[in-house]
Amino acid sequence: KQEHILNPIVEKQPIMIHASKPEVKVIEKTIITPIAQPTIKTISVPPIIEIQPAKVAPKKVAPKKVVHKKKLIKSYPYKTLYRNYFLKVQTNQKAFKLFTKDRLLQKKFYTSPNRVALDFKRLQYFHSKSLTLKQAKIKKLRIGSHHTFYRITFEMNRKHKIKLIKKPYGYLVTFH
Repeated sequence: KQEHILNPIVEKQPIMIHASKPEVKVIEKTIITPIAQPTIKTISVPPIIEIQPAKVAPKKVAPKKVVHKKKLIKSYPYKTLYRNYFLKVQTNQKAFKLFTKDRLLQKKFYTSPNRVALDFKRLQYFHSKSLTLKQAKIKKLRIGSHHTFYRITFEMNRKHKIKLIKKPYGYLVTFH
């Protein structure tokens, strides 16, 4: 058994000694009182018994017959229609990809003929390009330069809803 003094209490008590002279000498005496160490007792604990539930065989349930209609999703490869050093236009049967880092200024809808015009910010002159397409929804694609922007126009065979989604490469344009 080892005893350690954890925090001793130090008391200073003055002791007066009288001498033959009228002077009084004061001597301080230090008394150190140890604090008792707490004792640690070990207690034996009985082992814990785990009670497991009784094993019951799972009931066999007949699987439900679910018939899924599988849609045949065709993946069409993208074909490049137009390319220069700041713009690339690709299409498949369902959508158009516009590869550009330029900012979209506005989206306009026109009637007679039905068309959608997308304006992009760019101070660059280039020759206009008109492409006739053989798609179900788009008849013509026109790309032209203006003073401070360029415009991409999709001419539709009838009125469609357009969905324009910003992507890391530029924009994805779909017609519904």
